[in-house]
Amino acid sequence: NNGICRFDTAIAYGNGSVEEILGQILPCDTLLLTKIPARIKPDINRGILNTSYPVNLVTQFALESLVRLRRENIHTLLLHNWSRNWIVVNQPIIELVELKKRGIVECIGISLPDGFKFRLSEELCKIIDVIEVPYNNVDFWIRKDIVWYQSFGIEIILRSLFVQGLRLKSDKERLLLDQDDIRTRKNMSIPFDPQKSIEDIFIDALSLNTSLVFGATSSVQIIKNISFLNTKLKILNNENKSSI
Repeated sequence: NNGICRFDTAIAYGNGSVEEILGQILPCDTLLLTKIPARIKPDINRGILNTSYPVNLVTQFALESLVRLRRENIHTLLLHNWSRNWIVVNQPIIELVELKKRGIVECIGISLPDGFKFRLSEELCKIIDVIEVPYNNVDFWIRKDIVWYQSFGIEIILRSLFVQGLRLKSDKERLLLDQDDIRTRKNMSIPFDPQKSIEDIFIDALSLNTSLVFGATSSVQIIKNISFLNTKLKILNNENKSSI
C-alpha cells in the first residue's frame, strides 16, 4: 500500500519460513527476489564448488522456493554464496541459465559476499542480469566498478546499507543482541556512526544510480523510509530534468 513492489528474500531467512509468509500475503503481481544458499558456505578465497553447489542443488532449491512463494515463476534468482576462485561459467550458473530458459525465473545473478573486493569475469557478466553487493562504511569497494558492471546491462542492487543495523546501534544497544544473532560476530568491527543519519545514508546510496534493498524492523519505519525515498527521488528526477 505504500508503493513497495519488490521484495528481497532468501531460503536462508528463517530456513524458508520467510518465503512461505511472503507467498501467503503478497499479491501475485509482486516482484520477488530470492537466493539459493550453498550446501556448505564457501570460503571467500578458496571455495570448493562441488562441495558448495553440487549438481542439481540450484534447480532443486529453486523449485522448492516456487512452492513456498506460491508462484509459477520467480522474478529474480541469485546464488547466495560466491567465492573469488569461481571465475568461469560453472555448474550453478549453468543451472540458473537453464531455469531462465524454462521461464521459471526472469533474471539471474549472484549475491556477492562482504569483503569481496574482486571484479567478476567478463564471461560471467555477459550471462547474469543482477549482482547484489554490500555498500556501507565498511564495504564500499563496488563504487569503482559500478559503471563497468552497468556496461554489461547488469542491475546492481546495494544491500547492507546499515550493516544489519549495527551502523546505527550504540554499544549499549549492541549488548542486548542475542548471542545467536548473526550481528554479534560483526559487532566489534562495525563502527557506530551517529553522525550519519538514515537519510544521509540513503542519499549517498541513491547518488550511485543503482537499486537499493533495505530492511526495517517495524511498519512505521518502513513507511517513514519509503516516504523519504519517494520525496528524494522526485527531487532528483526534477534536478535531472532541469539539467538536460
